[in-house]
Amino acid sequence: MENFFPQLKELFNLTILLINKLAILFEKLGWGFWKIFSGIFVVILQFTIDLVKLILSYL
Repeated sequence: MENFFPQLKELFNLTILLINKLAILFEKLGWGFWKIFSGIFVVILQFTIDLVKLILSYL
């Protein structure tokens, strides 16, 4: 289980990076709503990371 969590965290970090890069791309295309959506998505993803970390700490 100890080796799994750093890989999971890295996956979440790469997902956040991808969402941020897409937000920049879509903002340049004129899709401003994507920046709002990506911000909400990143907050939800960070909450999920914290929740998984909390659950794994009890195992």
